[in-house]
Amino acid sequence: MEIILKFMKIYLILFILLTLGNNIFGQWNIAQLPDSIVNNNANVLLDGITTISIYSKENIIETTTRTILVQQNDTKKSIEILIPFDKFSKVVGLDVEIFKLDGKKIKSIKKKEFQNVAAYDGFTIATDFRFLYYKVIESNLPFVLQYSYTIEHHQSFTLPRKLVFDHKHVNISQSNIKVINSSFGVKIA
Repeated sequence: MEIILKFMKIYLILFILLTLGNNIFGQWNIAQLPDSIVNNNANVLLDGITTISIYSKENIIETTTRTILVQQNDTKKSIEILIPFDKFSKVVGLDVEIFKLDGKKIKSIKKKEFQNVAAYDGFTIATDFRFLYYKVIESNLPFVLQYSYTIEHHQSFTLPRKLVFDHKHVNISQSNIKVINSSFGVKIA
């Protein structure tokens, strides 16, 4: 348990440093992005990384960080944050901030502002998949949405199909996935 707490502290410190670094150096230069991904005022994933750290079958930590340039936010192409979990996982860290292009913070969004919704309508015996859901509504366009979350999985899990990026109507500049398997006997298939 102490090892888990140490790793969670390291992830938290890393996230804080990344956030502070972004606020200090703080300006996003969209002129450096290729025209092919910024065309028609499209929303752009500037940077995204998901790190999955496997310590055992019962101890898997998933950390996701996204930085999105939002140039349009109408009802058909709005930005929604969906964080999946089930009865074998728990969202333990969640940080969401919205910035102007010059790096000034517009607002922070707290975990209690997210809705806890079922992944499927109706009743199912097979699964209890759920999402923390938040629809980003902000009128100061363009803006940068930056969010990070950590999920503890307490049972083996399947890598989600949309792991690299999970939004609609967003062009991708950069997105990565990193799997760290530091356990013995856990196979990745």
